[in-house]
Amino acid sequence: MRNAVVAGMRLRTIPVGIAPVLVGACAAWREIRVLGAPAPFLMGWFFAAMAVCLGVSVGLQIAVNFTNDYSDGIRGVDAARLGDESATGKPRRMVASGLMTPSHVLICAAVFAVVACACGVVAACWSQAWWLIALGPVFLLAGWFYVGGKHPYGYHGWGEIFVFLFFGLAATVGSQYVIARTVMVRSLLVVPISRAYMLSMWPSLGPTVPASWGVTWLGWLSATVVGLNAVAVLMVNNLRDVNDDRAGGKRTLTVILGRLRSWNLLIGICAVATIMSFEVALYEAWWWGLPVGMLLPTLQAWLLVSVKRGNYQSALAVASLVVLVFAALDVLWIAV
Repeated sequence: MRNAVVAGMRLRTIPVGIAPVLVGACAAWREIRVLGAPAPFLMGWFFAAMAVCLGVSVGLQIAVNFTNDYSDGIRGVDAARLGDESATGKPRRMVASGLMTPSHVLICAAVFAVVACACGVVAACWSQAWWLIALGPVFLLAGWFYVGGKHPYGYHGWGEIFVFLFFGLAATVGSQYVIARTVMVRSLLVVPISRAYMLSMWPSLGPTVPASWGVTWLGWLSATVVGLNAVAVLMVNNLRDVNDDRAGGKRTLTVILGRLRSWNLLIGICAVATIMSFEVALYEAWWWGLPVGMLLPTLQAWLLVSVKRGNYQSALAVASLVVLVFAALDVLWIAV
């Protein structure tokens, strides 16, 4: 059972949950440095808030993986994913293969959803952004109805939009907001500081604590890159499964557009993501960021070549690598 649970988590997809938090943390770090947050020890709040954001993002990612396994399994969409990946070329699904019962898969999804919600409550408390608690049910419902319920939107071509919004924009700028706001709130509460200075640097939305959306244009730009890279992962996955999805009545965007148009769209997404990543590099490390950033289009080209050759295992591995590499380069551009 333990091995089945680990397999059901689909650890290869975890970069999609980790990368937006790292990128959001980089944007928050730049904002905090500009604002001049006092007392170096308060940076401990930075890493604590980042860990909480990781709990939310990765918890939701794994919960969605389990709900996808459950919903696709009971619908019979995963009929071709019963055997080992070495034989089928596709990751084995738990419900379809019988390794786990549907109820056990749902329990696993619920456990990770609870972990994500608990981390979300902590994030709301630390940042004093209580409205974040209300977003928890929204994220959970969005994850469930992706492929669950009577009319899952993932079965009608909206999967890429979901991934872009939730694992791109929301996860990245949400992390930037929570981390930056947590550090600044703790600065005001713990360290004596001129409120006039804080207000001059960060507009106030409350009577006692300086606040803002805590999100900069760099955060939105970086979030867009993360979202596009995450969409590329999903599109490679859907290109691999297009025949099975069509047979099972799962109308993904790839099924709707067909292979050729989906291939062209994937090229466009990779190109736009690369161009925007260069903009981030030039802003954060203008004199050396661009040469180092050339690693990204190299990986994107490798991804496209793998898809063209039908080597989807390699393509998915590279697509996930692109997500992590951009996050790692973002950290490098900020740190150096």
